[in-house]
Amino acid sequence: MRCLFYLMACAPLLLGACSKEKKPRARDVSLDDAAPETQADSTGEFDLAEFERQARRHLSRLSYEHSEKWGMGKSTSWKIDLEAGVISWAFSDKVVSAPIQVVGTYVPAQQSMLWAWDHPSIKNELAQDCLKLKEWGDKHELTELTLREIKCSEAQAWTYTAMACKIAGAKGAFRVPSGQAFIFLTFGDISVRRPDITPHFDLER
Repeated sequence: MRCLFYLMACAPLLLGACSKEKKPRARDVSLDDAAPETQADSTGEFDLAEFERQARRHLSRLSYEHSEKWGMGKSTSWKIDLEAGVISWAFSDKVVSAPIQVVGTYVPAQQSMLWAWDHPSIKNELAQDCLKLKEWGDKHELTELTLREIKCSEAQAWTYTAMACKIAGAKGAFRVPSGQAFIFLTFGDISVRRPDITPHFDLER
């Protein structure tokens, strides 16, 4: 899936929201060419551009592996529950689920990202990966990772999510729509359940 204002944007998801999934998500982040796993340039200084590139490549690889192993991006629908902190993907023969963390909420019309660690609708326990990104930003004096809200493109929001995924050791990332916003997530270990009957999610928005 390719796949107002912040408090209102998250409201549909607080009790669990669902959507049909139309396009593979493994291609949401482009796969970069191979590069050495390094965060320093030729002078030994920290190289943010190189780390961002590594993070995008890392997330793209994870997304591709999920697509190949259990079909991420090919499900009939998905469901997210911010109260339980779980995302689920429904297929004709299985339900795949994973615990989630929220990186932030992005509003395309405003080109702004509100980090989960200071989001009024996100519980603290669901903002731990985002906090790790903030701490990493503090360490490297990256102001954009330490302000509660920043201006950025949607592509950069994906890069920040990829960075959070890599820094926190998450298993993957996903983006879900909510009103006029997108919620960027990381997720943990995948579990697969094969129900006796075809799983069904209420797709009412």
